[in-house]
Amino acid sequence: MQADNRLTTEFIRRYPAAAARTLEHVSPGDVAAFLNEIESELSSELFRYLMPDYTERCISGLTDKTLDIYAELNPSALVRAMRRLNENSRLSTMERLSPRARMKISHLLEFPEMSVGSIMLTKCPVMQGDLTVESAMERLKKTQAQESNLICTVDDEHKLIGVV
Repeated sequence: MQADNRLTTEFIRRYPAAAARTLEHVSPGDVAAFLNEIESELSSELFRYLMPDYTERCISGLTDKTLDIYAELNPSALVRAMRRLNENSRLSTMERLSPRARMKISHLLEFPEMSVGSIMLTKCPVMQGDLTVESAMERLKKTQAQESNLICTVDDEHKLIGVV
């Protein structure tokens, strides 16, 4: 499969679910090779739309780098696929992850399947509720918080006030 075709890239970008359904008719090895070749964000988004039983069969063909990218960009999809692996395959896949990615995926695997914890964002910025917008923006820039489009606001006792 060639990953450098602009038409293919645009189709995946606009219709990731349809692209996933189409790819599920191709051998998992070929799809894994394709996912390893294409742009990281596009690959991660496409992986999210593949059926869990199909992603399970693709995992062994993904490079360590691709697995780490999925752990960063789309951890819940990777966890969903890894839950379907037998224990030996899951452990072997975990060993291929970078220490940071391994820690993140291990943490999510601790939660029961289909629980909020198994799909939650693990790094959501938290700010005091009385901060000005300017101060909050400055903090976000300093911490480079890019994983979430939400900000939790808390009071002085760290109790949740709201989500922005």
